[in-house]
Order: sequence, then C-alpha cells, then structure tokens
Amino acid sequence: MLAGALLLIVLRGGSVALFGLPGLYLPAVVLTPLMVALILRFTWG
Repeated sequence: MLAGALLLIVLRGGSVALFGLPGLYLPAVVLTPLMVALILRFTWG
C-alpha cells in the first residue's frame, strides 16, 4: 500500500516536471466527474 502511494506521488511529480502547470491541474479536472459520480452513488445508496 505504501509503495502504491509512493508511486502515485512520483507519477504526479513526473507529470508536473514534464508538462508544467497543466500537468498539475489537469488530473484534477479530469477526475472531477468521477468524484461527482461517486458522491451521487454513495448518497443514493
């Protein structure tokens, strides 16, 4: 589990190093609809 978390941190840092500012905010923009769907799924049972 710790190795998976470390891998995600390294990948995120690599995307920022490779793409700059868009590499920082685009993953959050892309995951927003998924998070909204998850919240709706949890609230509707």
